Amino acid sequence: MDIAIKKQAKKAIETLSDKKARVALDFINYRRGREEWEATSELLSDEKLSMDYKAAREEIKEGNTVKWKNIKRNV
Repeated sequence: MDIAIKKQAKKAIETLSDKKARVALDFINYRRGREEWEATSELLSDEKLSMDYKAAREEIKEGNTVKWKNIKRNV
């Protein structure tokens, strides 16, 4: 993480008008969402992980779960 770049970005945003700062914020939120989607897409492209996820969702539908209080008790 390059802290200097983030400091420069914060200073640059402070100099913008409210309208332009809103545009900058919209872009930042777009990029953040894009990064999250790329990470999700990468995980879902893993065939084994995808199969495990689908199996887990099916187990939840069928009620094959463990109550949190039972797990918590054993931790």
